[in-house]
Amino acid sequence: MEARNRKLSEWYGKVQQAEIKLPRFQRFEAWDRWRICSLIETVIRNLPLGITLILEVSDKEKFISRHLVT
Repeated sequence: MEARNRKLSEWYGKVQQAEIKLPRFQRFEAWDRWRICSLIETVIRNLPLGITLILEVSDKEKFISRHLVT
């Protein structure tokens, strides 16, 4: 496992290209519009984010996932 710093524009590009998806076991209902905006604001203000886990996978997905909608 490797920690990396990425620019917000890189993350946005990866979401737009469907390179980043949420596994189905994430609580879909918990991510309403307010919470998504709050997360983005936290990142933009360079505030502590807490723990965020991002799993890189190969072409074969290990979990059923869904695309992020921007």
